[in-house]
Amino acid sequence: MMKVRGLTALAAMTVVLVFASAAQAASSWSSGLIEKSHITNCPSIIFGDPYIEEGAWTWTGQYLDPANPPDVGQTFYVDVVAGAVGNSCSGQRVHFEILGLPVSGMATAITGGTPVICWAINWNTSPASAVQEPPPPAGACPQAPQAGIFNATGASFDAVDSSGNNPAPWPLPQGRGWEIQIPVTVDHALHGGFGYCNDCNAFDTFVLDGNSSPHLYPHQGLFVDAPGVNPGGGGGPGGTAGGTSQGLTANPQKPPPAAAPTGKRAAALKKCKKKKGSARKKCKKKALKLPV
Repeated sequence: MMKVRGLTALAAMTVVLVFASAAQAASSWSSGLIEKSHITNCPSIIFGDPYIEEGAWTWTGQYLDPANPPDVGQTFYVDVVAGAVGNSCSGQRVHFEILGLPVSGMATAITGGTPVICWAINWNTSPASAVQEPPPPAGACPQAPQAGIFNATGASFDAVDSSGNNPAPWPLPQGRGWEIQIPVTVDHALHGGFGYCNDCNAFDTFVLDGNSSPHLYPHQGLFVDAPGVNPGGGGGPGGTAGGTSQGLTANPQKPPPAAAPTGKRAAALKKCKKKKGSARKKCKKKALKLPV
């Protein structure tokens, strides 16, 4: 599995979460439905009793105050999140591609005050924790969109090297994942909606998992006020025209880590640890057939 610059140092870094001030408390992430992939559990293949499990989860959202959405032309943030739930023999990686630029009237708005923000999220901790991945040269958070690989009107946001080049999919160890927060603007009012709609943002999340490696399409209705409606709308923290990245929080509330074995299976696997060699292998194979 590839290593992203800065990722190996996460264990030694202090968890950094940026919280909104009291004046900005009404703004938060509004997330859409979770899209899920499925894989064959790796240990179950090894022990001769393969079964299917969820591979990765992905979703997208908008950062806003629902009572005071951003205005047309004002910068606001959308995000995309992916986390590995299952255990794939090949490991998992993810490629993020925001769709519909510029056909939908949306454009990226990346500046020094409104950068792309990347979070390395760990769902193996309780509660889930997140560490901000720096931009190059210290880290791998891209500060410019890359050309869409699968969609002519898409823009990719893969991990980059110290020079900001050579994009590559983000690694997804089990129980961990990534959130990419992207500043955008739109040129017309948006009124949300459900499902695939003209007022939704959408991502092509390509999960490389050594199984079916599916394309998942998380989407979420967006809300943007027409000119003159709620002037000074809340496009970013503080409701400033464009806002800054200060005040944005990580959005790690989903997914949970893969469920640990419980009940009879957990008890049997615990006993297997005391065995060695082929006896342990036979014990695990038998244990994995027990109910969870």
